[in-house]
Amino acid sequence: MSDGFPIGINSDPTRLRQILVNLVGNAKKFTEAGSITVRGQMIDEGAPKPMIRFAVEDTGIGIAPDVRDDLFTEFKQADASISRRFAGTGLGLSICKKLVELLGGEIGVESEYGKGSTFWFTLPFTPATSNVDSLEAISQTVSHFVAERPLSILVVDDNELNRQIVGSILTGMGHGFKIAENGQQAVEMHENGGFDLILMDVRMPVMSGPDATRLIRRAAGAKATIPIIALTADAMEEHKAAYFEAGMDGVVTKPIDRIDLALVINDVMGEEINLPKAHQPSAATDVPAEEPIDDGQLAAVDDFLKQIDASID
Repeated sequence: MSDGFPIGINSDPTRLRQILVNLVGNAKKFTEAGSITVRGQMIDEGAPKPMIRFAVEDTGIGIAPDVRDDLFTEFKQADASISRRFAGTGLGLSICKKLVELLGGEIGVESEYGKGSTFWFTLPFTPATSNVDSLEAISQTVSHFVAERPLSILVVDDNELNRQIVGSILTGMGHGFKIAENGQQAVEMHENGGFDLILMDVRMPVMSGPDATRLIRRAAGAKATIPIIALTADAMEEHKAAYFEAGMDGVVTKPIDRIDLALVINDVMGEEINLPKAHQPSAATDVPAEEPIDDGQLAAVDDFLKQIDASID
């Protein structure tokens, strides 16, 4: 963070987290080697309403000039070969654009093909009205949930960072999980495995979440009735109906809120699977049993986003 960056602001923490998680997730997907840096700074300090600017910088593959203008267009594919190689092309960018504009800001990209990209966005804000001096004190008051009955859960997402975050949350609750990277894998794994619940991303290469859900609902016997929760950054009200029409039982918005996920799991399972408990941090709480954190990137991103959560009222 730059000097003078505000300790606390008034804004929408859920949407801000959504934007940052999408941008960091895309950067990680397209950066096989090198680094990813998240920067925050104050801009236009003399304006009637101050602005903050976030930038996610990577040293990845970069973006060709002829497709740069279309990156924030819904359903626009940058390059078919890139889609196959990197399991998607970052369709969350159109969602980021919508969210930034809803908050009154702007979003853009600077990139040099073959050398990396910087995705940035600006937001207006007003100073926080509550006491946000102690991030540690705030974090200690947060409740979490533990599993009264541990479940076997299939987590379906094409984004590695998202899979690690969801896995961390589920492990912290006490659930077991396995990973599928697209809808087709999910259908095959569900057919062969005894899962209690599926957490299904919506937009994925090979087969989307809604298409996979439709196939599962056509299965024979009890396998067709497994509860399925959509995990998506695209949770606009007009789109939720399509998820339910496909056969999904609930929706949880990315970035995932632990309490929201716990309650929606309870709802679709029809019982109090997850029970609230006072937050007791430990070294093992947030490390998934599968998909371990191997390079510290998830920990750094999660710490950064937790600080943002705690500093926004």
